[in-house]
Amino acid sequence: MKILIILAAFLAFSVKNDAISSKNDVKVKKNGVKVVEKHEKEVKNNNVCIEKSEIEKKEEPKEDNEVGTGAVVPEIQEEQTQTEKQYRLTSYYPGESSDCTGSGICSYNFDINDKGWYLYDGKIVLAAATTYLQSSFGFVEGKDYYKYYEEVDVTIDGVVYRGVILDSCGACMKVEHEERLDLFVSSANNVIDKGYGGNNPVMVRKVE
Repeated sequence: MKILIILAAFLAFSVKNDAISSKNDVKVKKNGVKVVEKHEKEVKNNNVCIEKSEIEKKEEPKEDNEVGTGAVVPEIQEEQTQTEKQYRLTSYYPGESSDCTGSGICSYNFDINDKGWYLYDGKIVLAAATTYLQSSFGFVEGKDYYKYYEEVDVTIDGVVYRGVILDSCGACMKVEHEERLDLFVSSANNVIDKGYGGNNPVMVRKVE
C-alpha cells in the first residue's frame, strides 16, 4: 500500500514538473518570439532611417560655391601666380593720334568711364610695345612684347583695372630699360603720366 502511495506521489510530481517545464518552454518561446519580433522591428526601423538618410542626401542641393561648379577657381589661381612688374603709364587721346587703334577698333566703338578713359568690354584700352613693331624698332632682350587682345591687370593708385592691348606704342618700344603702357583717354583733360623716372609707377601683371 505504501509503495502504491509513493508511486502515485512520484507520478504526480513528475506530471507537475513536466507541466512547469512546458509552461517555461512556452514562456521562453514566447519571449523568443518577442525578441525576434522586436529585433526585426528595430532592423526595419534602422533600414527606414538609412533609406531616409540616403534620400535626404540625394535631394540635398549643391552649393553654388562648390569646387567644380564652374571653371573659375583654377583660372584665378593661375592668374595670381603671374609676376607683377613696374611700368610707366602714359596716355594719348584722339586728335593727338588717330581715332582708331592698331587693332582696327576706333574710339566711337568704346565706352568711357568716369575718369574719361576708354573702355572695351569693360576693360581699359591700352597701347604697348608689340610684336608688330619689332621689324621697325628691333627687339630688346627681356622687354615685354604684346599682341592685340592680350590682357593685363594694371594697378593704378591702389586700384586694379583689367586692361586690353588694342594698339601699338612706338615710344614704348624705344626705351630699353623701361616698361611702358599708353592709356587711351577721351580728351587732353584726362591724360595721366605715372612712373616717370621710377616715381609712382603702376604695377602690371600679364593675364595668361
